[in-house]
Amino acid sequence: MQSRACISDKAILISTTRGIENDGFHLMSEVLRQETPNNTVGLLSGVNTVKSVKDKSEKMGDYMPIVNGLYNLLFKSRAVRSVIQDLILAEREQNVEFVM
Repeated sequence: MQSRACISDKAILISTTRGIENDGFHLMSEVLRQETPNNTVGLLSGVNTVKSVKDKSEKMGDYMPIVNGLYNLLFKSRAVRSVIQDLILAEREQNVEFVM
């Protein structure tokens, strides 16, 4: 990131970007945090982030039940009870674990 040299370490950065990095599964706010580790980074996001993460996880073959549940609530008008039931009944071996 060439603009890093122009940003003071004391600056608070606010990310309003959306989408996922092409070469991985990083949100743009995560890329910003990696590129500017000495800065405080805030995030303004919306429901479309759920759609972006769901699309990317499907392309990568990752099963993300909570993301799928949120997507179904927000974009498919599924009932909350039905989505929660799906999450509870999901097989444990399908769960995804992330290390941050």
